[in-house]
Amino acid sequence: MGVILCGRHGRSGITGTCIHVHTAIQNKESIKTIRLRMKFDGAKFELIHWVCPICDGLYKDITSEDEFSVFLTSMKACCGGCFDEWMQFDNKDIY
Repeated sequence: MGVILCGRHGRSGITGTCIHVHTAIQNKESIKTIRLRMKFDGAKFELIHWVCPICDGLYKDITSEDEFSVFLTSMKACCGGCFDEWMQFDNKDIY
């Protein structure tokens, strides 16, 4: 797990998010439905990240490693503490 330096939480674990979830966390906005996506390489989880419905739709259409690499460029690192606080902000549907 990587570490991020947060202005509120200091050194904190990184939570991977799509740009929309990241923006919602920063602006204290709600996204009612989010999805946990994982990439499994056969031996271990290579990448775990939270995505909004828009990015989840894009993720479902990925058919190659090149497309996945492009998709990853839109992912953002977020402070785990900020993410946890945001998750408790309102009732979210997690699927």
